[in-house]
Amino acid sequence: PSFATLPLWDETTALAALNGNHEHVATLRKMFLGELTRQHDAILAALQADDHERAHRELHQLKASSGFVGAMRLNAAASLLEKSLADASSVADFSTIVRDTQSSG
Repeated sequence: PSFATLPLWDETTALAALNGNHEHVATLRKMFLGELTRQHDAILAALQADDHERAHRELHQLKASSGFVGAMRLNAAASLLEKSLADASSVADFSTIVRDTQSSG
């Protein structure tokens, strides 16, 4: 997918969101990564239960937080998944990018 060309982390985006404060970026990324497994699991559980409302809600939260900390590839994958909740390849791509983001953080 086209989002694969995006960086896992975009420092410029994160710094712009946090007034150029590197310490705040590091702190919020740590918190973001600490919450990412729970969010991923909640999204997958909602999809498995065909609870599209809950999946959209979780994906919306993830898009907001990932954009804020500069997790651009994850943000794009979450956006794509939100548009195609039933697409197995979008779910697989999303899960792969979650793991990539966690391992790079």
